[in-house]
Amino acid sequence: MESKKGISDVIAVVLMIAVAISIGVFVTTFATKWVQDQTSSASISCAIKTNYVVDSAKFNYSGMGRLLVKVTNKGDEGLHGFGFILDNITSIITFNSSSSLITNQVTSASPLMREQSALVTLNLADPDNLYDILVKTIEVLKVTNNACDSVSASATSVTVY
Repeated sequence: MESKKGISDVIAVVLMIAVAISIGVFVTTFATKWVQDQTSSASISCAIKTNYVVDSAKFNYSGMGRLLVKVTNKGDEGLHGFGFILDNITSIITFNSSSSLITNQVTSASPLMREQSALVTLNLADPDNLYDILVKTIEVLKVTNNACDSVSASATSVTVY
């Protein structure tokens, strides 16, 4: 009689199942840890907690070339340091939160909390009326913030007086 060398078919199947389960446990553990690391980063956390809307945007309401924007916080993150991006397709102009043209600015010492609103003013009065032309043809007004710069709010219309 010839002797059979190697392991039996049953033992081979059991070993393959054990290896497959071990690989599955390893992949699951790795994936869980990776997802936790990705979602616990500060930028993701602030993006989840930050939500705000532009309730209204009015230009030249006082005849002084000012853009008055009402912003309401709908999220859990306190908001401060608003900036503006004006886009009329041919021109994009950015006013960051430290611009001297922005008045009524919300500060980090007194942030805009959930369900609070603020009126932030952008002074666009200039001798050549370049901003006046830009605002009258605006396609998108984007409002940025310093609390979570990965989130912004937009308005697609500006009321011009």
